[in-house]
Amino acid sequence: MNTEQRQWIDEHSVYYGDIHNHSGISYGHGKLEDALTNGRTQLDFCSVTGHYSWPDMGNRTMAPEVAAYHHEGFEKFRKNRGAYMEMLRSFEKPESFIPFVSFEIHSFEHGDYTILAKDFPAKWPDPLSSSELAQLIAASRPESGFILVPHHIGYKTGFRGINWNTFNEKASPLVEIVSMHGGAESHETSARYLHTMGPRDMGNTMQGGLAAGHHFGVTGSTDHHNSFPGSYGYGRTGVWSRNCSREALWEAFIHRRTFALTGDRMELALFVNDAPVGSICSSPYAGKRAVTAAITGGFALERVELVKNNAVIYTKQYPSLYPSFSGNNEQPFSTGPGGTAITGKVPLQFGWGEKGVKAAWEGTLRILDGTLLSPEPRFRGQDLVDPLDGNDLEAASENPAFSWDRDHSLVSFSFVTRGNSTASTDNTQQISLEIEGTAATVIAADISVIQKGKKVSKSFQFPLRDLPQPVSAYVDGFISPAVLCGAFMPAVSYTDEFTYTDEEHSSRTEDWYYLRVLQRNGQAGWTSPIWVSR
Repeated sequence: MNTEQRQWIDEHSVYYGDIHNHSGISYGHGKLEDALTNGRTQLDFCSVTGHYSWPDMGNRTMAPEVAAYHHEGFEKFRKNRGAYMEMLRSFEKPESFIPFVSFEIHSFEHGDYTILAKDFPAKWPDPLSSSELAQLIAASRPESGFILVPHHIGYKTGFRGINWNTFNEKASPLVEIVSMHGGAESHETSARYLHTMGPRDMGNTMQGGLAAGHHFGVTGSTDHHNSFPGSYGYGRTGVWSRNCSREALWEAFIHRRTFALTGDRMELALFVNDAPVGSICSSPYAGKRAVTAAITGGFALERVELVKNNAVIYTKQYPSLYPSFSGNNEQPFSTGPGGTAITGKVPLQFGWGEKGVKAAWEGTLRILDGTLLSPEPRFRGQDLVDPLDGNDLEAASENPAFSWDRDHSLVSFSFVTRGNSTASTDNTQQISLEIEGTAATVIAADISVIQKGKKVSKSFQFPLRDLPQPVSAYVDGFISPAVLCGAFMPAVSYTDEFTYTDEEHSSRTEDWYYLRVLQRNGQAGWTSPIWVSR
């Protein structure tokens, strides 16, 4: 990485958010205040989105109960827009947490859009027909204070998937490519479309839009419907911004300085020559191109792929996190030169136990003989997607709590888990710790769990020297809630930089490049592209 690229990174920071999720302000579940409380716990910015309208809803036949909850939800949100904006204002804390106004418009013909507002608008766009929505898409510009973000784009056009023919990149500098609906980077993305709305359509992906000649950045959002912005594993957005202010974040949105994540916080930087992610470049970039990537993952990296014109042109595969297992834990903790401390991450996971049974956790994680550099909460809400599934207000208001005492290398937390509903459903909660330590460093966990009216308190110690492999512990015997302390991952396993020189130019008038990052825990990230024209 050269001096100019390093300076650009030094002038920016990465902030994390979720600009598309729902609560009971329309036809989701739970209270707006709980949603914002949950968002503030683990995000730098978010919006809690109100379902607003469906201009061409009457063009198709649907079940009466489905039409009814849509109409009721739209009306509920419209009546309470003022109170909604006031609640968002009350949660704003500059340089710490920025809540954005957003509302959702459905469309068979054009696809669904999240309309994100820069400020707190006095007047909202209100298309009443499909043709008026088409006019809004065609005429909108970010300087008006709104951007239109297409979401769950992968459905078939005409079935609420994106319509690339009416898409307008000036109105929509960002496109959502991952959420609870699945992943839509390409038709091969592993997060499949399994919602009742149908399968993923090949052309309605990020790659489909790029091949059609469109320019847009990418986002991830949860589309969670139970008052939990950033619910872990369903989608988040990373933004390179000069600071965590409304103005700076908006500028980053409209210049596509973004990357889409499934869950873990990553820092993904990409440059073509010295042009950063989201750039649209011309000469002098038409000659030899140096494509530089800088990656900091949330877990050990598995594979990084550089994509050009939707084809992988460079792949970097990373070695397995775990040493060969001989059964006697013979792989010692590897310190730095002369026994000095090294930096690495340890994820801790909490949950399991009896199927569906609620467990209320609280506790602390303390680093002994080492330093806690940064913790990362990875909390998830209870998944209720369909408004007809019921309205579990208790689950929607189970706000996790998280705090970090830097001076004492201590994390305090409380949250709720429920035993996994199926053998492939993850209802656990996680906290990842980045630690500077030696073989003598210990993670001390003091935990209390209340389940079925019984409180059990336990203390566990996890020395780093014992963590070449994950270690599990049970709170109260067989089929009780449990803790999994992951292996210590040295920083070299989740950080990397490389430069790839591309001298093979296509016959296209414009090429595009983006980065795909896959971690060994299944979490992934994708940068916005960089375009280079001749």
